[in-house]
Amino acid sequence: MAILLEQIGAELSVIKAEALHADWNTTLHFCRTELISRDVSYQPTPDDDLLHDVLLKGILRGIRPFASHFAERWIVALYGDSVGLRENERTKMGSITYSHDGTLPERYAAFSNVVAPWCGRPEGVAFDPNHPENERELFTRLVQRFGPRIAHCVTPQAEVSAVLPPSNAPSFAAQRLDFFLSFPNGRCLVVEPGDHDTDQEVTRDAQRDEAFRQCGIATLRPRNADIYTEALYDEIARHLGQLNVSQFLQDGKKGTKVRLNTCYFFLLLLCGWNGCSDISFFGKG
Repeated sequence: MAILLEQIGAELSVIKAEALHADWNTTLHFCRTELISRDVSYQPTPDDDLLHDVLLKGILRGIRPFASHFAERWIVALYGDSVGLRENERTKMGSITYSHDGTLPERYAAFSNVVAPWCGRPEGVAFDPNHPENERELFTRLVQRFGPRIAHCVTPQAEVSAVLPPSNAPSFAAQRLDFFLSFPNGRCLVVEPGDHDTDQEVTRDAQRDEAFRQCGIATLRPRNADIYTEALYDEIARHLGQLNVSQFLQDGKKGTKVRLNTCYFFLLLLCGWNGCSDISFFGKG
């Protein structure tokens, strides 16, 4: 179930041809990019044609489309060496096929370096206007405990109606979540700090928690004082472990050209990861 996030990545045809599947690209945020040049005498270069194909054709086509043959050949030429990818010679009309060194399925399934470290500041993030100090403290401690990548996986003040299915959303119109954590594998967690003690608040919270539970999403409701205790973040860590998302929060492997090539190879056609600020992965050469 895709929640808030939508898949936009165009994949190489060899990925679909070999029926490869992985959870690291289950959900990605949709974004639109336009290329505009104000130089009237400017003529597109081959690099611009590639960027146009990647951003304006592949990404806007829908769920896991093919890239164009033009873009695919560039990607294979630049980064295909990481898995020994080569285009097979075509002897007759038909689909383009590829051969590789056999490591592609394993590398594809094991890949997790999807989320970039966050470079923002908590002061620049919009929280609940009524109690921003509590939410800002929790957000800051999340980043300190789990690393800067988690910031891109946190949506403060997410609309409940944008998360729940249409059958349940009308019951919670105009309501927002303090923290909605969503990850590349489609797993999610709600964190709602606050001191809700009245009968009305307790009843409303229980109804909302049950609606999310039916969607497979747990809700944590720490009291404001808990924000300043390590016990809360230990509990969040347990939930993240159950969601199998720790892999997305760790520092990506650095070093060899092969690792960098693999990173670009899988991410070149994927753009943007939802969170406090959008990021994009695109690189060449």
